[in-house]
Amino acid sequence: MVPYTPKRIKGSPNKRCYVNNLPNDLKCQQFKDHMKEAGNVTFVELFEDGGGKSMGCGLVEYSTPEEAKKAIESLNDSKVNGREVKVKALKNDISDIVTTIYTNRALCNLKLELWDRVLRDCKLALEYDKMMTKAHFLMGRALTELEKFDEAISSYHTAIESAESRKEHWGNYLHEALHEALRRTKKKKEDEKRMSEKIGLKTLLTKLLIDDLEKKKNQEPSDDEVVEIDKHHEDLEAKYTKYIDTLNYLFSELD
Repeated sequence: MVPYTPKRIKGSPNKRCYVNNLPNDLKCQQFKDHMKEAGNVTFVELFEDGGGKSMGCGLVEYSTPEEAKKAIESLNDSKVNGREVKVKALKNDISDIVTTIYTNRALCNLKLELWDRVLRDCKLALEYDKMMTKAHFLMGRALTELEKFDEAISSYHTAIESAESRKEHWGNYLHEALHEALRRTKKKKEDEKRMSEKIGLKTLLTKLLIDDLEKKKNQEPSDDEVVEIDKHHEDLEAKYTKYIDTLNYLFSELD
């Protein structure tokens, strides 16, 4: 399913209002009908998630700034389907609202350990603000949990760069997250190296056992062993099978 992305409207911000606390079952036409009590509505949008579920907020644009001002004065705290809605001025570009919505939802998904959804929401937020510190930080957290450490480290570096350029105060939080990703990267590489050495040693020992088995099977039997050659081979194979099973068990017990 393609994630839902709010539309980018280009009208003047002073003609727009941001409306929240909307009922989750509200339809777009119902939203428009309610908001046009203040004037001529030229655009409305209800924010939804990737599954089409309402996020409880939306945007409305009027023909004039005066109509938008009237909506704030007359429709704030008005009721829609029994719920009081909040109507606020949208002084800045839509990106300020949208990035906040997506990163807040990403944070909720982070707490629920829904890593893929965190990444989805952060990427959507970054479509509006490519250097948003919070989005890069949350993306780094999700990537770390998914063990995509190189990508996580890159996200943390971008978050640190963004925070410094924007003079945002994150304390040691970003650097600590970066150091944790670096630590886990190092541990993963050490574990992979140890596992590779373990597999290599196990393969070598298994090969030595098999080679020894074949060597003994190919040895010239004495005259009194000829009639028992098949049974002799079966006994050897059973014996070496036990050796290999024991070897596999011992390696499985290693960390």
